[in-house]
Amino acid sequence: MNVDRPASGAATERVPTSVRWFVAVFFAVFVASAVGGLNLWPFSGWRLFSQVRTGHVSGWTAEAVDAGGRTAPVPFGAMPRAYASFGLLMRDFPTLPVPRQVAMCEAWLDGARAAGTPAVSIRLVRVERDLVPRAGQQPARDPVRRPVYECGDGWIHTIGSPRGPA
Repeated sequence: MNVDRPASGAATERVPTSVRWFVAVFFAVFVASAVGGLNLWPFSGWRLFSQVRTGHVSGWTAEAVDAGGRTAPVPFGAMPRAYASFGLLMRDFPTLPVPRQVAMCEAWLDGARAAGTPAVSIRLVRVERDLVPRAGQQPARDPVRRPVYECGDGWIHTIGSPRGPA
């Protein structure tokens, strides 16, 4: 068995301590972001490329309803940062217990009012979009908007199905 060994007295290169620390910290953050579900660059899960994309997308929007029945978009951009997670919260909203739904609606209503929107209720609307066929750079068809919930101070009513017509 022939094994190459450095000659006695030959210098062996050693990885600098700073490089070892960098690799250890990089690996620890990489594992922590994967396990914790954090989407921190450059350790992101690359959700943009790892999820199936289809020609149909659906989502939610919130409308503030004033005393006259007129609607306006809930100004989430003008509200504190804590309100920015509306889209994520709406994914599970239909499965939440009613008291939790009411509490969330009241928070959105209070936030809209604090942002200067004269609202007596919030209407949660399911929006369905077909991205194909296209007319130039835009989808050929307008999105379909279906009101599903309306809620106010201490109440919530289901208007339609979150899944659409049966």
